[in-house]
Order: sequence, then C-alpha cells, then structure tokens
Amino acid sequence: MQRSELQQRTGLTRKAIAYYEEVGLIQPERESNNYRSYREEDVQTLQLIHTYRRLGLSIPQIRLCLTQGKSCLYSILRTHQIQSDLNQLRQQVLNLLLHDASDVEVQAQLQKIEVQQTIFERLSQAFPGFLGQYLFASYEPFLQEPLEQDKQQAFSKFIQFVDALPPFELSNAEKQALEQADQLMGMEEMRQVSAQRIQAIENFDKWYEEHREVLDQYESLKQSAAYEKSGIKQLYERLQQYLQDTHYYEIAIPLLRTFSKRYEEYYRQMLRANELYVKAQ
Repeated sequence: MQRSELQQRTGLTRKAIAYYEEVGLIQPERESNNYRSYREEDVQTLQLIHTYRRLGLSIPQIRLCLTQGKSCLYSILRTHQIQSDLNQLRQQVLNLLLHDASDVEVQAQLQKIEVQQTIFERLSQAFPGFLGQYLFASYEPFLQEPLEQDKQQAFSKFIQFVDALPPFELSNAEKQALEQADQLMGMEEMRQVSAQRIQAIENFDKWYEEHREVLDQYESLKQSAAYEKSGIKQLYERLQQYLQDTHYYEIAIPLLRTFSKRYEEYYRQMLRANELYVKAQ
C-alpha cells in the first residue's frame, strides 16, 4: 500500500510516519520505481507505536518493546511506578515546606527521594553545568535505574572524582557555537541519536550495511574545510583532550561500569562493534 492509505488506516501524519522510518522502527519495501510499499505488518506496528507514544514511551523504550515483545512493559511499568512514587514524595516535601516543618522532617523525606531516583537524575543534580550535561547526556539511556545499595561506594568515588576535576571554561565563541547547535538539535533529536547508537551497537553488522553510505559521507564531512573551521569541532577536540589529561577514561569509566549494569553491557557491545568497524574499513 502507499503512504496515503497508511496514513488513513493509522491516523498518523506523514511526518510521523517518516520519522518512525528514519529511526528504523518500520522498514518499508522499495518498489522498482523507488516508491515505498507498506505492508499489513507496518500498519500493525505503527498502531502499536502510536499507542506506546500516547502512553509516553520514548523511542528507545518502543524499540525495546518491538524487539522483545510485551515482556519489556514490566520494566517500563516499574519505572513509571518509581516516578509516580517520587512525585508523591516530592508533593509531601513541598507540603512540609509550606507548613514550616522542621529541617529534620524535610531531610528525612528528601533522603527517601534520593534512594528512589535514577542514577541519571542523581548525576544531573550533582553536576548541573555544561560539563555534567556533556558527560552524562550520552549515557542517559543506560542510567535510567535506581542505584543499588552495593554500588554506592563506586558511585560515591565517581562523584568525588568528577567533582575534583579542574574547571572547564567555555570561551564566548564556544558558547555561541553551543547555542547554535542547541537550535539545530533539541531533546527529541538527541534521544533519536541515542536510539540509533544503541541500535548500531546491538546489531552492528546489519546497521553498518544499512548506513554504509551515511558513514562514508560523515567521514568526508570530518575531512572538509567547513568542519575543520567549525567551533563545535574545536570544542569537541578540546573536551576530548581535557578528559584524557584528567584521566577520566581511566578512572571514571571503570567506576561507571561498576555501578551501572546497563552501561557495562553497552560498553562490552561497544568494544565488539568498534572491532568490527575497524575491520570493515
């Protein structure tokens, strides 16, 4: 069927369907004239995607549900329950503050909140500036879990190490380059990039074949004069040098792998994908 019929049957806009194609949630066939041809299973998949989106699921969560089936919903339901419990606790604390409760009462409730927060939330609160955002944004999909009690020591060491890092100052030109980048890529686009990266790591062979042309274009872009002069490139290189000089990769990453099971799994998959990518060159 053509996209117009697909729109009618699913109730989705053209842009929504194109977006789900772009992130790889559906993969229509191509006819001889290069037109897309959608199947009955694409209708069912899009209807399911639409349901999940209306429930507030992210693209990475939807991808997981499409590959693993309804079993993934147990984990998502647990995450939603945690957030619901956290919101109730926050309302209780706000009510305590409103009625001038003692600091002891307030701190006791705040401690309950901290225990149930995800690792990502705790790190984001500990380091709200640019460096913290840069360090943790790419890890976000793997840090959506509460910190286990036996991982507290590794987490504390990580916090202490990052907190002791020397300041990373941004020049006016770098701040301007970041503002321009933020205008080009919002939070949804950033999540899309994360979802694509996870997809690449989980099934590198298939992903590489499907994106070989894009990768070649990306490598060409990195060699272009425009990219060489861009403020983002210079900032990225300076950040990489900063992390190397401060031994972030040697000290912080092993700690991160210790207190986050999901990141440890991703890290091992990433090493394998990197080996395959090097061989493919």
